Amino acid sequence: MAVNNARWIITEHELYDPFNQIVNMYEYLSDGDTLVNNLVYTKIYKRLLDPTIIQPPFVPIGDYTLHGFIRDDSENEKVYAILLHETNQECPINEEYLLYDFDVSVGDTIYTCQMLFGDFIVSVLWENIFSYGIFTNVYWDERFSVDIWEGIGMDSGLFEDADVFVKENPSYLVAQLYKYCREIPCGLIVGTRDNNRASFNNSLIRQVESELILRIQSGSKVNRFLLFNYAGQIVEDVELIPYKDQTYRIKTPGAGFYIGVLQNNQTILEKQKIVVIENR
Repeated sequence: MAVNNARWIITEHELYDPFNQIVNMYEYLSDGDTLVNNLVYTKIYKRLLDPTIIQPPFVPIGDYTLHGFIRDDSENEKVYAILLHETNQECPINEEYLLYDFDVSVGDTIYTCQMLFGDFIVSVLWENIFSYGIFTNVYWDERFSVDIWEGIGMDSGLFEDADVFVKENPSYLVAQLYKYCREIPCGLIVGTRDNNRASFNNSLIRQVESELILRIQSGSKVNRFLLFNYAGQIVEDVELIPYKDQTYRIKTPGAGFYIGVLQNNQTILEKQKIVVIENR
């Protein structure tokens, strides 16, 4: 789920509106990684969209704001989140919580703060279903008619409450996952991401057999390269000469996901997720 360049389009309509007319629309965008408490998270940005345009490409209103972070615990099939702004009624702010648990079977319970008056019990599991442009597993709780798509989120959105239909306030807004994509380009939004991406503009790093080859171009002021594993530990620390063409060979620390960081003194210039595959 914590992949870069994924977009969630969320709509809101009034609870008792028979036509479900969209009154609000916004977008979540996953873009870039960061370290929080020595763990690697993917940053989630939020931006308002024009609710009068109900088919893509959607039109942004204003700029992106950093809304929170998510991280995958792939070994245990769980997803964790940290919210920076109030998004629903029960989930905490500024502390990590369990967002989704996909290590479940039919009859198991998914404990999530997005369910306001009862836990999510898996009634049906559809496996390898093509939905929102990817093959995924879909979990359904028949008591509340709530779906969870593995790697995507709930039918109410990424962070949004799942069972808002129990509210008796006629003006209560119901959230719905409207569109989702992780392709590049996505085609859902007019315009492009206006925050800088971690792209290693002045360098190239690639794997050749059992080594990582780091290539620094002469126009770069980089003087240090750091390689972090996903536990936040430094596994390589290389001093570089700024403004000079350079090539460095780094023995791969083992298959897995890493974060490469280019610095000038203590200033981070660029970051990039690096996937090291097993050398056969």
